[in-house]
Amino acid sequence: MAAIVARWKKFIAFQHQPIEWRSGSEPIVYPDDWKEGDLHSECEEVTQDDHASHTASEETESQVSSYYSSDSASESESATDLELDALKHPCEVDQLVWRVLDRYEPLEMVLNKLGRKVHFMRRRETGQICVVTFHQDMHDALRVQNVPREVRIIQALNGAPHVAQLLEWAFVEPDLFITVTPCYANFPVMHAVLPHRFLMAKVMRQLLEGIAAMHERGVVHRDIALQNITWDPIKEELNIIDFDCAAFDRLTGFKSNVGRDLYFAPEMSDAINHSQELVVSYDKRVDEYAAGIIFYMMLRNTTHVSRNGVRKFLKRVRKHKKGAKDPALDLLEKMLRYEKKERITIAEALRHPFLTETKPDEAYLEFRKELNEAMSQP
Repeated sequence: MAAIVARWKKFIAFQHQPIEWRSGSEPIVYPDDWKEGDLHSECEEVTQDDHASHTASEETESQVSSYYSSDSASESESATDLELDALKHPCEVDQLVWRVLDRYEPLEMVLNKLGRKVHFMRRRETGQICVVTFHQDMHDALRVQNVPREVRIIQALNGAPHVAQLLEWAFVEPDLFITVTPCYANFPVMHAVLPHRFLMAKVMRQLLEGIAAMHERGVVHRDIALQNITWDPIKEELNIIDFDCAAFDRLTGFKSNVGRDLYFAPEMSDAINHSQELVVSYDKRVDEYAAGIIFYMMLRNTTHVSRNGVRKFLKRVRKHKKGAKDPALDLLEKMLRYEKKERITIAEALRHPFLTETKPDEAYLEFRKELNEAMSQP
């Protein structure tokens, strides 16, 4: 009872305090006795099972109308002009968004799932469109200097290529914090690259470069999927987003059942028993395998993927030695091998002929010309 009362008093106190915004590039000042090995502790892995135990396929996503129907804010006589302005906006405002109205103008809620709500908002001072995410964080043990685990992860990736960057963050309640990232232009990759092999190679090269940069900084994404990459068809730039399943790498590997089943590497899917618990560990190479599944989707022009279908397709590739004739199939077969020790590494993949030697053909050049002309029109 005492713990509940203490937490409630802390919550009430937060409601009357201004939000303390912190820059995304602000370095974390670790305690003098802090050791890097603490990031790989068994405690962190066990606790984050609670934080991200649900698989992405089980997440509940809803549109803004259904979410706001129950607890949208209502106009009152004491409302400020800023609040009244927000109430007139097409995007209704819930109790969480009220806390940031002085800094951000809400535009649209794009995702509502367990422990996380994502909004498009406009920064009032600069006009920049941002992605503002509200995270529930009940795990004080995972905080370092009161910095949540996910903030530490994204800050570790500051400056990494093809990875979403953290602009700023803040606590809005004792167990709730906000992260703000740029709103990257996004177009469905499957529609953007087909039928151009040059664009496929470009997407894969940038995706693997982003994953390599994360791994070099000690971060494993664990949810690489089409839904978690953005593609700007004008600039032809890719960014990896959504780090709620990410974790700092551990020498002993992971046993958390997180991510999307569709992208599970064999060492994950084959190790899950009937209670949905992993009986063996996996490591950062699951990110590379998931990237291979995205490559498979692009080459096959389908998002309807099954493990059995992938195995049969790869079996035909090997039987007829199609990889010898097609560099793309050769890379795909090497990325999706069953045994992780036999798979091509990211460094090797980035040197593969398909990614280094694929040149734009006439069809792509004509497509790019038409796109540029369309964009130049008023």
